[in-house]
Amino acid sequence: MVTLIIPIAGKSSRFKNTRPKPFLTNPNGKLMLCDCLDGLPLNEFSSIWFIILEEHLKKYCNNDIEYIKQLFNGYNVNVYILKRPTTSQSETVYKLLKDTQFEFDEIFIKDVDNQFYMDKMPNVNSIC
Repeated sequence: MVTLIIPIAGKSSRFKNTRPKPFLTNPNGKLMLCDCLDGLPLNEFSSIWFIILEEHLKKYCNNDIEYIKQLFNGYNVNVYILKRPTTSQSETVYKLLKDTQFEFDEIFIKDVDNQFYMDKMPNVNSIC
């Protein structure tokens, strides 16, 4: 099955004096973190991995991994914590793949600051 990877470890440097994008609330009242997955067929993923900065976990999630897992109750949610920021999203995902030593059959990488709808998953590794 396909593993969904959501890097939420950015510094959100374009949004000065506010929370990082994943923890901003959209006009519909939902966190961007949740809205970004609304259009995806989540039941087709074997697991969902969120990659978060340790400082964001402490500041916006009360240092509680369960907070993120509870947002997606019923799905196999994992949280990978980065000690320090990386230079890019690609490096962030690389750190997850390298450090966990977990072998993924297929991966689907999705950014947190957009939303789109899919009826079913493509049969190859994908980045959106």
